[in-house]
Amino acid sequence: MQPVRSGDPSSPRRRSAPYLTIFIVGHVVVAGFMAMEEMVELTMWEHLAIWVPVTILLSLVLMQPLKGATIGLQWALKMGGFSGEPQPEETFG
Repeated sequence: MQPVRSGDPSSPRRRSAPYLTIFIVGHVVVAGFMAMEEMVELTMWEHLAIWVPVTILLSLVLMQPLKGATIGLQWALKMGGFSGEPQPEETFG
């Protein structure tokens, strides 16, 4: 059975920015955790109460702007379907 594919897989809208979001949020959260661990003595539950919401909030706040920046960069560099030239057909399976 073939997997169902919707839309054009080479479309710029299909390439979102979760990798950039994970990279940035991961660096911010780990650096913040390590800095707080050096400055204040907290239990693991207190760290979880602080860093889990921070991680979720930062991820939600950064996802849309990073996706827009990624698509804008693709557009500026004429990548990912923005070149105006027909894309070669891809075969799957």
